[in-house]
Amino acid sequence: MDALYLIAVIYLYFPIMWGLLANHASRHGHPDISTARYAIKLAKTLERDERTIYFPSVIFALFLPLAFYSILTKSSDGLVTSSAVTLLLIATVLSAISVFTSPTIRAIYKKYTAQLNASAVILVAVNYSVATSYAEGVIGHLTGVRASELPTAMSWLSIIMVPLAWITMLATVFLVLYAAALFGAGVKSGVKKPLSSPLGQVHVKSRAPEEHTKLYALSFCCAILALNPIILISALLKTDWAETKIREQLVSASFHIKPKACDLDEVEGAKIALLEVGKAIIAIPDQRYGYKFGLVQCTREWMTPDEFRKAYNTEVAEKSQRQSSSADIN
Repeated sequence: MDALYLIAVIYLYFPIMWGLLANHASRHGHPDISTARYAIKLAKTLERDERTIYFPSVIFALFLPLAFYSILTKSSDGLVTSSAVTLLLIATVLSAISVFTSPTIRAIYKKYTAQLNASAVILVAVNYSVATSYAEGVIGHLTGVRASELPTAMSWLSIIMVPLAWITMLATVFLVLYAAALFGAGVKSGVKKPLSSPLGQVHVKSRAPEEHTKLYALSFCCAILALNPIILISALLKTDWAETKIREQLVSASFHIKPKACDLDEVEGAKIALLEVGKAIIAIPDQRYGYKFGLVQCTREWMTPDEFRKAYNTEVAEKSQRQSSSADIN
C-alpha cells in the first residue's frame, strides 16, 4: 500500500501539479521559461495579496499527499506527522501575518476600535467560562467525580484550557470573516461600472481583478485560520503526551496525601485526594498515561476533644520526662 501510494504521488500527483503550473506559464506569455523558474518568478513579481494566496496554496499542495497518506494507510509515522504539522504551522503563521497586516482589517479596527476592544473584554470572560466547562468535563471523565470535589484542580485546569477556548472562539470569528470577505469579493467582482468613451457612448466593464483580489486573499487566509488551528489542536489532544500532561497537572494540583492515610501502603508511588468523609480518589502511576484514577473508601479515625486533650497532655508529660532524665545524666 505504501509503495503504491508513493508511486501515485511521484508519477501522478506531482506531474499534474507541475503541468498545471507549466500551463499557467504558457497562458501568461512565458512558454519558453522553465516551470521552476516561473514558480520563482511568480513569488517575486506577484502583488502582496496575490502572494497571500500563492504561498499557502503551494504549502497545501505539499500537505495534501501527507494528509491522504496518513488517512489511507492509518499511519502514525513520526516523519509524516511532523512534516504535515510543520506545513500547517507555516501556512497558519503566513495567514495570520497577512490578516493582521491587511489594510482592510486595519481600517475596520481603526473605525470600530472602541466596539472591538469592548468585545474583546467580553470574550475574555466568556472564554474563561468555556475553559472552566472544558476543565469540568476533563476532571469528570478522568476521575468519575464532580469537578467541584477537586476545586484546586478545576481552577488550575481552567487556566490551562484558556488557550483551547480562545482557539475555538477565534476559529468561529475567522469563519464569519471568511464568509463576509468571500461574499464581498463575489459582489464586487460582478459589479459593472460605466466608462465614457470619446464618442459619448457609455460602455460597461467588469471591475479589474485587482479591486477584489484583496477580499479573496483575505477570505482565503481567514479560511486557513478557521481550520488549521482546530486541526492542529485536535491532533495534539489525541496524543498520549497531552493526556499524560493533563493527568500530571491534575495530580499536582489536588493529590497530596500519601496512601498510608487510607491503609494503602502497598501501592507504590500512589497519591490520595480526600473527598467527603470516608471517600477518596487514588492516583496510581501508569507507564502510558502517567496516572490512572480510582475511587476508594478511606475511613479515618477522628478524635474527640477529650481524646485529643488526653493525647496532647501525655505527649507533653513524656517530653518533660525526657528533658528531666537528660538533665540528671548531665
